[in-house]
Amino acid sequence: MTQPNILELAKQGDAKAIALLLNRQLQAKGITAAASLKDGCLQVMLEAAEAPSQQVLAPWVSKSIAGLGAASIEKVKVYGRQTGAKVPAWSQEFEMAGLKLPVANVTEGRASFSENTESNQLSLKERAKLGDVEAIASLLNLPLQNKGTATATLQDGCLQVMLESDVVPDEEKEKLLLLESSA
Repeated sequence: MTQPNILELAKQGDAKAIALLLNRQLQAKGITAAASLKDGCLQVMLEAAEAPSQQVLAPWVSKSIAGLGAASIEKVKVYGRQTGAKVPAWSQEFEMAGLKLPVANVTEGRASFSENTESNQLSLKERAKLGDVEAIASLLNLPLQNKGTATATLQDGCLQVMLESDVVPDEEKEKLLLLESSA
């Protein structure tokens, strides 16, 4: 399958294509996703060496699925379990009614740096690497030091970043600050 075909299949509610897209984001963190669709309910199992974080990943999966806008998906059940366990450590259910918004609206995020330091939570950088646009916006706002605001949106697989400020920034200086913060 080529990239556009996977996305189109996922938008049509194809569980295998959805699992492929989720795995592209999650496997770098050692998390594997499996999905199945039955009677309008998409079940997504997230599996890792330690049970994945429900607080971070359940809403992320819900937003990701809602962003696809698949009419055949009415409900999403997300499960998390430790590799090899027969029973999930947690599960959470989401109704898709009212959540099927364009991707830009579902994933728009303004920065608010609130990294949770509990060991079972993903760090801000880890969430950004998983494609969490709110985390990306938060990281972009750190070097701006209240001189402006960064807003990030995800539209059709393209990350769009808007930098706003009352003053036109020194382009070279701001690039250096952004590059230093991403290191």
